[in-house]
Amino acid sequence: MSAAYRLAEHGHQVSLFEAKRSLGGRAGSWREPSTGAWLDHCQHVSMGCCTNLADFLDRAGLRDLFHRFEVMHFIDRHGRQSDFGCIPWLPAPLHLAKALVGMRFLHWSDRLQLAWTFHRLARTSPQMGDNRLTILDWLRKYRTSDALINQFWQPVLVSALSERLDRIAFSAARKVLVDGFMGARKAFFLEVPQVPLGELYDEHMRGALLRLGVSVQTNTRVKQVCCEGIACASIELNSGVIDRFDQVIVAVPWRQAASLLSPELRASLNSNATGPQVEDWERLESGSIAAVHLWFDRPIMQLPHAVLLEQRSQWIFARGLQPVPHAIGDSKYYYQVVISAAHDDEDGRSMELADCVVGELRAIFPEAKSAQLAYVQVVAQPHAVFSPTAGSDAWRPPQATAVGSVTLAGDWTRTGWPATMEGAVISGYRAAECILAQSGVRTKLEVESLPREWLARWLIRDCH
Repeated sequence: MSAAYRLAEHGHQVSLFEAKRSLGGRAGSWREPSTGAWLDHCQHVSMGCCTNLADFLDRAGLRDLFHRFEVMHFIDRHGRQSDFGCIPWLPAPLHLAKALVGMRFLHWSDRLQLAWTFHRLARTSPQMGDNRLTILDWLRKYRTSDALINQFWQPVLVSALSERLDRIAFSAARKVLVDGFMGARKAFFLEVPQVPLGELYDEHMRGALLRLGVSVQTNTRVKQVCCEGIACASIELNSGVIDRFDQVIVAVPWRQAASLLSPELRASLNSNATGPQVEDWERLESGSIAAVHLWFDRPIMQLPHAVLLEQRSQWIFARGLQPVPHAIGDSKYYYQVVISAAHDDEDGRSMELADCVVGELRAIFPEAKSAQLAYVQVVAQPHAVFSPTAGSDAWRPPQATAVGSVTLAGDWTRTGWPATMEGAVISGYRAAECILAQSGVRTKLEVESLPREWLARWLIRDCH
């Protein structure tokens, strides 16, 4: 979508083919048949550091559909709340002093160790570490306590990267923590969609694309992409129709991209590749996410969202009064509980997971003890994101390929970001840059990251 939007802005005629019925891909929704309401596969959020997603939404006039929260709320297993906010008049990363002091669930010694670990993280360039190094290896190297790992590093990093600490690459974890918390005061502010993702992307973004003249064809599956020389490509649809284009952007998940390429195109890409071979793309592993959708007869918490510590449940988001599936005309208080790295929740034990989550909520929130559960639905996505395992960056291709008429896009391509909406937009912008350059227009579409404040510039050691 981001590639199509920017190319159309520059006067290109663009056709967008989507295999599913609605736009959004893995950041999407489905329509509940009985009520017609959009339900997200799981809650997605952005952060203040996601400058390219913000730019894309601004261009489409959709930024006001996100609400900014300047405080994150942590709730421990005893129901005690700690608020993670900042001191706005202190430069980053000193602005986090208030957050560290306010972590009541951590012992004072762990809070001091957390501050020191952030300092060490900033001073360690990704180039200084082995690409096989995991974040858990790195934390153990600096003798991080088990309590700090379980109560801070695990909930923050597992929910952000959908993988276990013993598998997350150090470089991916550092990206989240340095860019998301340390570089600028507004970097960690949450940006939460106030409408379902289906409404955001399939209705509002589709409308914005159509107004630019983009041809949007949903429920249209591409069977094969073929190369017809350096400056021409074609796609074959499942219907048998073949369309020819000057340029094709392959913007599908890592698990499907290689299978879309014709044997001739695959051979051409491999023979001239400066990065991973086409077959290597499928070496990227999947990270799973489970979402438990709950409708209660009354509010169970007063917060808009919360991080739940040392629980199977990781995040909870309050979505207000929403229609109850299979109950026409009935609305209840709707919550989404998100569980990342949900590898143990993929085998169909949905009701066991739902019972566990409801039990945890009743133990944490006093209001939930007497609340009646009206409806529950579990959605497990075994391939929700690509897994940022140690060494996985070697299998991520750049957007430009050895065949000039074929470009790649997707959060899994080489963006410098883990699996996020921000990474997806960056990949689209870069793919559009490649195509514009081939037509003689050399311009930078990718937006710069949040500028680092003076102390952060001095403290953080980056790659050179």
